[in-house]
Amino acid sequence: MVGGMVTAHHNLVGSARVSTVIQDAQLQRDALTAAGFWNSAFRQGSTGQSWGKQVARTRLIDEWTGRPLGAGRAFLRLLAHLFDSAACYLGWLFPIWDRPKRQTFADKIMHTIVVPASEPPQPPWRGWPPPPRRTYRQWNR
Repeated sequence: MVGGMVTAHHNLVGSARVSTVIQDAQLQRDALTAAGFWNSAFRQGSTGQSWGKQVARTRLIDEWTGRPLGAGRAFLRLLAHLFDSAACYLGWLFPIWDRPKRQTFADKIMHTIVVPASEPPQPPWRGWPPPPRRTYRQWNR
């Protein structure tokens, strides 16, 4: 009888530990997802730079206005990256041969471009149609 009680107690404590470990893992997963979403949508949308773009000294801007996208459009760009993956990941490789702007499919859909961070922000364009687009060489001056 005593042996059965000790075993039952050990099983309860062991299952409680496993349950705690699972909850901790789920909490970590949720925290990493939230941090990634914040980095990709809010930070990149407001400043033009995610953590990775900051390290690479590049920034994401609207190709017509020269300003950061805002959180909403940055989130939509994140969703548009599904098109980059849908075509056998060809969209991720598209910047290799896309001249002069080197855009992915998502960048083409959202009218965005990644430029060196040293490039000063451009004032917003007034009127329509938008002005001629700058070439890749003009971005690198």
